[in-house]
Amino acid sequence: MANSPLRGSGTEKHPWSPSKGELDSRTVQFAAWTGGIKEQSGKFADFLDYDEIVPITMMLKNITYLYPEDIDFIFLFDEYEELVTSNITGTEIGQSQRYHSLISDFRERVGIEELSPNIFQGQFAAFKPASDPGHILCLKALLHILHDTGDIYCYVAVIKLVNGNEKLVQKMAETSNADVICYDGNPVVSSFPDMNLPHPEKGVIAYQGKSFLTEQKELLNYAGVPVGKLVIAIDSEPFSASKKRLLLSRLLPFLTSTGISILLFLILKVRVFDKIGQLIAVQRMVAEGRGI
Repeated sequence: MANSPLRGSGTEKHPWSPSKGELDSRTVQFAAWTGGIKEQSGKFADFLDYDEIVPITMMLKNITYLYPEDIDFIFLFDEYEELVTSNITGTEIGQSQRYHSLISDFRERVGIEELSPNIFQGQFAAFKPASDPGHILCLKALLHILHDTGDIYCYVAVIKLVNGNEKLVQKMAETSNADVICYDGNPVVSSFPDMNLPHPEKGVIAYQGKSFLTEQKELLNYAGVPVGKLVIAIDSEPFSASKKRLLLSRLLPFLTSTGISILLFLILKVRVFDKIGQLIAVQRMVAEGRGI
C-alpha cells in the first residue's frame, strides 16, 4: 500500500473496501458467465469434430450479444493453439500469431491481466480503447474445453476490457463515495471528467486547482505479478473539514474537563489548601511558644 493519508481519520466510511469489493464482485460475476460458456463444451466439441465453424461463431456472437456489459470478446483456439474463430466477424484467422498472447500461458484461470495492443489491428482496430493503447487491462478467463478422455480439445479466451469501462468505474465511485482511477503505466479508466491525471505524489493528486487525498492498491494478475494500480481519491477540502470537526468534537470535551479541573484546584487552594497552610503556621508558632 502506498502513502495513505486517508487512513485512520475515523470521520468517514473508508472508501477502499467498497470500491475494491465492487471490482472483486465484477470479477466473480465474470467468472460465473465464463463458467456458463464452459458448460457448452459438448457443443463446441461436436461442431469442431465436423469443422462446422459458422455455428461456433454464431454461438460466440450470441453470448456477447446477451451479455454486452460483461463480455467484449471471445476467441476460440484449437488444441494446436491456432485461432479458429471469434465473436468478431472477419477475424484474421490467417494471422493467428497476433492473438497468441491470449493463450501464451495455458493455465486455466480468471482474473485481471494485461492485454497485448497487437490484438487491436485489422477487424479489431475499431475496438481499440480510447485510453492509452499501449497499456490495456482486462478481465480475462482462459477456459479448457476437454475431450471425453480428459485431454484438451480447444481453448476459449473470454475478455472484458477495463480500459474505458466507464460503467464499472462509476459504479466503484458510487459505492465508495470517492473518485476512482485505474492505472497501468498511465490512467486507463477514471471517474474524473478526463484522463489527464498525474500519478499520486506523497499520497496526493493535484487536479484542476484541487488536492485529492489518495490511497492505492496494486492489481495482481493470476501469477501474483502487479499489472496495474487502483487509486481512490477524495477531495481534501471537505475531508479536512471533517477532520477539523472530529478534532473539535474531541478537543471541546477535553478543554471543558481541563477548565473544570483548574477551577476546582483554584477553589480548593483558596478554601482548603491556604487554610490548612495557615493552620500549620499557627500550630508551629504555638509549639515554639510565641503565641498568636
